[in-house]
Amino acid sequence: MNKARILAMALLLYVGTGLSFAATPSATGSGPGQPEGQSVKVMDERLRQQQDYLLKLHEMMHRIMDAKSDAEREKLKDEQLELMRANMRLHQQKMRSHRGDGAGLKED
Repeated sequence: MNKARILAMALLLYVGTGLSFAATPSATGSGPGQPEGQSVKVMDERLRQQQDYLLKLHEMMHRIMDAKSDAEREKLKDEQLELMRANMRLHQQKMRSHRGDGAGLKED
């Protein structure tokens, strides 16, 4: 996999996380890009979690690119895919709790 494709995938993942905010939230706890009533502390914690996830993905991409064999590369790609699935499940759980229903992707 060439570096351009990996970078494009990383960019799509970043954009898909919804981390782009129209403005910085106020210190009182709400503002554009911040759910009503959510404190800055809570938002910072969520951003730190998302940052950790993105750093793990980035590190895994480097490991995939540095892999010496196709078998090792495929194993690392499978690990990365599982990390992405776990993050998607967590995101879906959060969305369901906000909506108050069980909608979302079904587990196979």
